[in-house]
Amino acid sequence: MTKHKKVYHISDDNRLTIEQYLEYRLNKKPIHRPRNLISSVRKLADFLKDKKLQDATIDDLMYFFNPKNNYVTIQTRNYHYQIIKQFYQYIDNIPRKRIPKRLDWYETITKKELNRYGDPKKKEKHLITREDYQKIMKQSNDAYGQDKALWEIMLLSGARPEETAKLKINSIIIDQNR
Repeated sequence: MTKHKKVYHISDDNRLTIEQYLEYRLNKKPIHRPRNLISSVRKLADFLKDKKLQDATIDDLMYFFNPKNNYVTIQTRNYHYQIIKQFYQYIDNIPRKRIPKRLDWYETITKKELNRYGDPKKKEKHLITREDYQKIMKQSNDAYGQDKALWEIMLLSGARPEETAKLKINSIIIDQNR
C-alpha cells in the first residue's frame, strides 16, 4: 500500500508568491530539501483558498495554528510556525531577528507542555500483556528452547531484541540475591 502525497489547492497568485520565495531562499543559500522549506507555506495557502498569502490576517493565522481546527497538530505547530515566520519576514521585508506583526501573538510550546498533550497510555500500548506472553511461549517450539529463553530474558530484564541477540554466555552473571 503506497502513501499518497497531500494535494494542495493553491491559487495562481499564491503559487507564484511561493515560487518567488523559494527562488529567493535558494539564491541566498543552497538548501538540501527545498520542499521542506515551503511545505508549511503550501499548507497555509491551501487553508487560505483564494485569499492571497500577503493578505492573511492575524485571525486567519490564529485559526490556522489552532490544533482544534485540524490544520496543524499540537506536535507540529512549532515547526510550521518557524517556516511561516521566515516566509512572512520575506513578504514583509523585515530583518531575520524580528517577528512579523501578524505573528507576534504566537507562543511556542515547550517540550514539557507538549508532553502534557501526549497519550497517557502510550507506553501501555507498546507493552505486551501476560496473555500475549503466554501465546508467544506456546508458539515457541524450537528443539533446544532457545526462543523461550530469549523471550524470558527480554521479559525479565527489559532488554530490547537487538540487545538480547548480542548477548554471549559470558555476558550473564548469576547472582543469588537478584
